[in-house]
Amino acid sequence: MGVGTEKYVNITTFTASGEEKTTPVWITDLADGRVGFCTAADSWKVRRISRDPAVRLQPCDRRGNPPAGSAIVAGAAELLAEDSDGFREVRAGIDAKYGLAARAAKAQLWVQGLLGRSEAKRCAVVIRLE
Repeated sequence: MGVGTEKYVNITTFTASGEEKTTPVWITDLADGRVGFCTAADSWKVRRISRDPAVRLQPCDRRGNPPAGSAIVAGAAELLAEDSDGFREVRAGIDAKYGLAARAAKAQLWVQGLLGRSEAKRCAVVIRLE
């Protein structure tokens, strides 16, 4: 069972000073052993990945707590724009894996747009595992 089959995974990115920043994400398996997730294009993790594509992944619960002894997997991340085929592949994988929860998350973003909060641009983060 690979990291892409986990329900939640911590992604660790690195600041310019080398400090680790970790956050839990939903994740899906992709072709060729890659994994991916979607996020706001202006998020801090995206900014850090655009500067340094090195990441680490570790299974966790929804609060980001990893189980004792769980494996940490290194990888290299690539950012894909919302209008790309790669983004659509990741989005389809997330929708298929998380079902109703994924649809609820999309609906929440849509409602925020109706309330005058601009919908943030999204991007996909695709990770080639080492």
